[in-house]
Amino acid sequence: MTQNTGAENTHKAGKIIRRILAVLGVLVLLVLSFAVFSYFHLKSFFTAPQKVDDRGRLYYTEYTGDYESPFVTFIFDKIKPVRSGGCSAFYTESTDGGYRTGRNYDLPHMDKQGNTTGLNMVVRCSPEGKYSSVGVADVAMFSRIGLNYVQGSLDKGQLTDVLLSLVPYICVDGINETGLSASILALDLKEGETAVFQTEEGKEPVIITELLRQILDNCASVGEAVELAKDRNMINTFGADFHMFVTDDSGSSAVLEWRNNTFIVTYTDMITNFYVAFDDAEDCYLHGGLKEKFIAPAENPFNYRFGYGHGYERFKKLMAVKAEKAAAGSMAMDDSEIMETLKAVSQEYTGELTSLTQYSAIYDNTNRTLDLCVYPDYSKVYHYDVE
Repeated sequence: MTQNTGAENTHKAGKIIRRILAVLGVLVLLVLSFAVFSYFHLKSFFTAPQKVDDRGRLYYTEYTGDYESPFVTFIFDKIKPVRSGGCSAFYTESTDGGYRTGRNYDLPHMDKQGNTTGLNMVVRCSPEGKYSSVGVADVAMFSRIGLNYVQGSLDKGQLTDVLLSLVPYICVDGINETGLSASILALDLKEGETAVFQTEEGKEPVIITELLRQILDNCASVGEAVELAKDRNMINTFGADFHMFVTDDSGSSAVLEWRNNTFIVTYTDMITNFYVAFDDAEDCYLHGGLKEKFIAPAENPFNYRFGYGHGYERFKKLMAVKAEKAAAGSMAMDDSEIMETLKAVSQEYTGELTSLTQYSAIYDNTNRTLDLCVYPDYSKVYHYDVE
């Protein structure tokens, strides 16, 4: 007969403690989930997700009540599902006399077999006392917290009511009834810098998707979005930083950025994944971020800055389209031109965290609509009105 050593006893005790902690964690989550479910079940404010495309990469749901709740924000702040994304966006006059925002959302998700996947949901919101909106949520983000949400996985009702109550807070772009549009894009952290974590007294802390939801719900112009953002403390998720592109129906567009815990607004009409409020392109070249040390003036006739990050080649393609339009005598683009431009800067999966275009979207700031192509199928356009 053998006797257990002290090390073996310690190991067994450790396993028991870990199991107890795991059970307690599950119990706490269940209690919180039940509280949230009970609160929202009584309100019955969202519809069951409906599959839109054949592959199960796009679904649709509606929220007819006010999804804002201390239960929801508490859980959302704890799980923070938002991760990186390498995207492109631009703002343009349209041939019908209005304004449009073109937007690619680029972020690879993988299933358990290692195949690329995606799970996006068109979200129409009409909370009482706030602006109605329509946007797109990346539901596959929930896989980051240990779940497995991939294309087609919602066909069997696999999205719980608790998580459904959080979906308005994981929209990565959208437009509201006033014509204000907002889109989130990822940034790189420069060596020696730290991710944003503002702590100014008296300001509400938010992560980037919470701010997007608040802007869509409450703001009618770029100016109002800027003022709301000024009154918030931005905090990072998992060490990642982001910036936000906001546009409206008056011809105004801006990028909201947070660098070194400082909030900066730059009025510009296109954006990818580098800071636009700064010009450290030479530094980027030295660290492999740019293929050329300087962008020739002929390639940058609009004097854009090239700050730290990535996505320069996509940005240069957008610039080339704009320069070609200017040379032809009109900057206006119709919807087919906008979608073709988005297709030109879309990304195949390369193994990098910011590759693989999930969808291309046209937000019509004037008519308050969304046209959506689920990558890589540009032959089908799904159309949604805010109202």
